[in-house]
Amino acid sequence: KEDKKVLNIFSWPEILSPDIVSQFEKETGVKVIRHYYTSNEELMVKLKANQGKGYDLIIPSDYAVKKMIEEDLLQPIDHSQLTFMHHLNPKLVHQDFDPENTYSIPFIWEILGFGINQEAYENVPFDPTWKEIFNPSYPNTKISMVNDPIEAVDLACHHLFKDQEELGPQEIALVKTKLQEQKPFVEAYAGVRGDYLLTTKNATVAVIPSSYVLRAAINSPHIDFILPKDYCFISIENMCIPVTSESQHLVYLFMNYLYQPEVFANETNTFQNFPATTNVQPYIEASPVLLKTLKALETYDGTFYYTRPLLSDKESRSLWVELKSS
Repeated sequence: KEDKKVLNIFSWPEILSPDIVSQFEKETGVKVIRHYYTSNEELMVKLKANQGKGYDLIIPSDYAVKKMIEEDLLQPIDHSQLTFMHHLNPKLVHQDFDPENTYSIPFIWEILGFGINQEAYENVPFDPTWKEIFNPSYPNTKISMVNDPIEAVDLACHHLFKDQEELGPQEIALVKTKLQEQKPFVEAYAGVRGDYLLTTKNATVAVIPSSYVLRAAINSPHIDFILPKDYCFISIENMCIPVTSESQHLVYLFMNYLYQPEVFANETNTFQNFPATTNVQPYIEASPVLLKTLKALETYDGTFYYTRPLLSDKESRSLWVELKSS
């Protein structure tokens, strides 16, 4: 048993194509064991409970990486062991949560943008701005809105106050009012399930992560994904090694295999996430909507933001309960 090569990966369910994992096992003789979490908070709790013992590779989101660094849950990554560093998208490295990418390497990313039912906007073109989400000009607008108070508050705050980092009582009241004014246009606070509302044509527009819309668009030609004109919210999933892992050589072996462009393309084709490297696109055989979105991102002039927790947990819950019950 001690001689058997085993790599334990703790990740989101809809990540890492089973075909990729199976082929890696076949080529290397390494047994990959998958463990799953459904939120970054769940990942944090399990890592802190045992200091990460039992896991060799984890794939947290950007804001979670910062928390894990502060909690000393991650070990530094040896960049010299990785063969693909020069292909990483420069927009995704050297971010504030890990300025030198000491503890994290970007893997996939996506945008919180607008999924739309094109049939609803045949006669009234959709203007891809956040104003159309909070002050719709089309009277028949039916919005699938995010179902997370942290995201909803930050979206409203950016709309009202741009880059303001702190909210006082007056600003909180204005955010609450803005969300209440939006509510008559909200078909449902559906979050990532907004793809279902678009597919069934129960929503005209969904505020939703790109991968969910892009997967839905494969079999539903009336669905499109559009980048907001002025700014986007970005989420990066990152490769990290828990501080207690002793299988770094297997982690580097897996990462170098995974980041090969023809292999990475399989991941993109399967889950419709954007790859973190710039040499994958020629190998992608994904939907036209994904290819169109990747091309648009190359020339995007807007600003990328990360979601910020602007209120305490108690304040967020209180605002959200009041909004939904009003």
